Amino acid sequence: MLQLVVTERLFALFPNSSEGQLTKLRAGIVSRDNLKNHAAAISLGRYLMIGHGEDINGGRTRASTLADAFEALVGAVYLDGGLEHSRRFILQQIQSDFEKLLQDSKKSNPKGELQEVLQSISQTIPEYILLSQGGPEHRKHFQCSVIWKRRELGRGTGHSKKMAEVAAANAALVNRAWETPLTPAS
Repeated sequence: MLQLVVTERLFALFPNSSEGQLTKLRAGIVSRDNLKNHAAAISLGRYLMIGHGEDINGGRTRASTLADAFEALVGAVYLDGGLEHSRRFILQQIQSDFEKLLQDSKKSNPKGELQEVLQSISQTIPEYILLSQGGPEHRKHFQCSVIWKRRELGRGTGHSKKMAEVAAANAALVNRAWETPLTPAS
């Protein structure tokens, strides 16, 4: 239930992400440590029925115990109220995780950020050009350039074409060459 709801929401928030990227994001949200934090936020540990020995040895605050208790609570909400009720409960409890992912994606998506900046100026979208690639198969390196309105805004290198494009977008965001007027060649 928990993974289903998280997967649905991630797909809605990041429709252009690959299956692997979505799986990685979901794994972070449903990880033991993250679920433990959500259980602790609602003081779930104090409601657990555990033995005396487990209690004096920190069972109410143990990550695995709290994570399991949170998942059990989700299951109980499902059994009591059905799919929609449990979906609302899950999304309410982990909303902060999605907000953090959205903030992080804006910080870690230089190509998207660059495109937004440039499209606020003009409808022309940036173009990424592969300048070179080399090296052995197990250690290739790529160099890309980002061009906008026939002007190079930045260059970048990486161990994949995508990494080189991201590096070029980062360079463009640092250089901000679109703000500098073109000077005619002499």
